[in-house]
Amino acid sequence: MTEAKTGDCWAMTNTITYPLRALGIPAAIDFITNWGNANGGGHAWNALVLNNGKDIPFLGFEASPPDYSPFRIYKSTKRYPPKIFRKTFSTNTAALSNLVSATDAIPSSLNFDRFVDVTHHYLPTKNIKVTLKSKVCPELAYLSVFSNGFWQPVYWAKGNSGSYIYDRMATGLLYMPIMFGNSKINGALDYPFAVLEQGITRFKPEKDRLQDIMITNTQSLELDALALFGLDISSETFYHRMEAVMSDENRSKPINGKIYKLFYWDYGWVLAGEKKNIT
Repeated sequence: MTEAKTGDCWAMTNTITYPLRALGIPAAIDFITNWGNANGGGHAWNALVLNNGKDIPFLGFEASPPDYSPFRIYKSTKRYPPKIFRKTFSTNTAALSNLVSATDAIPSSLNFDRFVDVTHHYLPTKNIKVTLKSKVCPELAYLSVFSNGFWQPVYWAKGNSGSYIYDRMATGLLYMPIMFGNSKINGALDYPFAVLEQGITRFKPEKDRLQDIMITNTQSLELDALALFGLDISSETFYHRMEAVMSDENRSKPINGKIYKLFYWDYGWVLAGEKKNIT
């Protein structure tokens, strides 16, 4: 890795962490398994741990404090994770490997046991209580976020009379409780809900109350901005294209003549209708 002069976020965080610790600098590795409002997998970065309980994030050799934000995409656009963990040397008794015996009941992205939860160090959080009214109440239920076309499990809780408490979940995101087993998702347990600072909003389709919907963009501003990263373009071209996205000039507008399908969630994706775009 030193010879190649390249590596991903985990490579950069690992490479800088141990030399810093050898010099007596308290550096930690914080990581996520999924983003909550954007597609994508995990991410990792470093944190300088201060005596006052605050952390200063940075990323290996790429971005030094205070100029680094693990959430910033471009200018004011950000992507947020549902959970942030910190690597530790000691094992966590609340880890999934200590709660279930079958390895195929643990999502691969959550199969780690040396961590502490530091979500509240970075983001506003809430403790979420989910009470299931269905007859199916598994011993362990997961909260998931929608990413890359699938519901991705991001945290877990043991049930107590059909109730599950998820500690310190990031606010401002959409979640759905699911079952997981045999190395796959085994179904939704309830409708999705958004965790907002003022409370929880549950999204259950009201089929007797209809409204018209105007689709102006086929994906969010965050996803339009992220799509420009990794392209083989010059920095000048990248800047101009990104500024066009920010000013709503280069967004993912519906293509003229193309047919678009609209779905809603009701324990599975249900087709609400389709429409040919004519501008």
